[in-house]
Amino acid sequence: MRIARSLACLLLLLSGARAKDGPFVRFHTVPPDAIVADQFGDLGTATEPVKLRDTYDGGNVALTFRAPGYETSKTDVSFAYFTTSLDYPQKGSVYLAPQSLSASLRYYRTPLLSGGLPLGLGLLLYLRSRRKVREAQDIQDRLQLDPVLVSASETSRSCIGGYALLERLGSGAAATVWKGVKREAPDSQKVAIKVLHQSSSSGSEFRSRFRREAQLYRQLSHPNIVHMLDWGEESGQVYLVLELAEGGTLRRKLAPLVALPVPQALHYLDPLFSAMAYAHSNGVVHRDLKPENILLTGDDRIKVSDFGLGRADNSESLTRSDTTLGTPAYMAPEQIRGESYHPAMDQYALGVVAYEMLTGQRPFQADDPVQMIWKQMNEAPPPPDLPEPLAQVLLRMLAKEPRLRFADVELARQALLGACA
Repeated sequence: MRIARSLACLLLLLSGARAKDGPFVRFHTVPPDAIVADQFGDLGTATEPVKLRDTYDGGNVALTFRAPGYETSKTDVSFAYFTTSLDYPQKGSVYLAPQSLSASLRYYRTPLLSGGLPLGLGLLLYLRSRRKVREAQDIQDRLQLDPVLVSASETSRSCIGGYALLERLGSGAAATVWKGVKREAPDSQKVAIKVLHQSSSSGSEFRSRFRREAQLYRQLSHPNIVHMLDWGEESGQVYLVLELAEGGTLRRKLAPLVALPVPQALHYLDPLFSAMAYAHSNGVVHRDLKPENILLTGDDRIKVSDFGLGRADNSESLTRSDTTLGTPAYMAPEQIRGESYHPAMDQYALGVVAYEMLTGQRPFQADDPVQMIWKQMNEAPPPPDLPEPLAQVLLRMLAKEPRLRFADVELARQALLGACA
């Protein structure tokens, strides 16, 4: 087969040398029907061999690849390259980044299927579920900005389970968080009350997740984990009563492309790692660690919150979709693949959070969840521009294989502090 290919290439090279317009080259692109052009105009599509011109100024071919729904890709290649190879590139393909979800699915169809049909189907189902959640979140964001659009059932409620609801702090796809206080003690300490939406309360899976979150909070007692004060159900709506963190989320401390000073980053990372090491020692894995789920108190202490996707050693999986939920930018490769939960998943997420705090950006940048998933599973994170010992700690936490990460988060914490000493 290799001999036949070599003979065919030789014949094409000879014919190309005699041809007025140069050799024929087979371009490998994703999508496969991309249009190939040089600095003088279009040459053809990548679905068939493309004839190059005889000469190029400066000896370089300014190649451009484009396709509807995809970003244009440009590169300069020495014309001498095509005197020794009639395939470009020799290995792999020229990948055009998709601009839309439909293009994204087409873009990653081959990699997904080559990784196994179950994986491909699993990721496609994941995207479908995430798109629905995103659409629901967009609606909630609109409701949050315009009180006139909030449903009457949400605005008319003034109390639940013996607590007065004072101020709506925020809404998500499944629940609303209120600032509240005990009705019988209006001067007592304010609390945060997370109320499952009535539409979600009718679904058994949402209710089960809510109850499991309450069980996990009750199982944990750490100064850097949000403390649950009460929980219950009233008129078909489930609610959690949590300690109130007045300082917002860690996301408010992070600005794009602006790294936190190392001492400030350690002020948050040290107790964050300690809290998760404690949770893991009690058999609890969070599975959705990200700056939005890390709260700050009024005196700037961190509190880990939102254990809605958390799992304990003695808990049962709720549904098959349970294994693919999370936030792609912070999900470990094995979590994306739907493998059994384990603490190394949280360590990977902590590595992403630490990388973001210390460099001003996440290790992987993507325009949509499909690209992010592909990068999380296949690309190595770029080495951060940090002192070598600190960079090595982060890269080890972000290893694709769980066995290559630290044995536990406590060891990762010690390594992080040692690298910053």
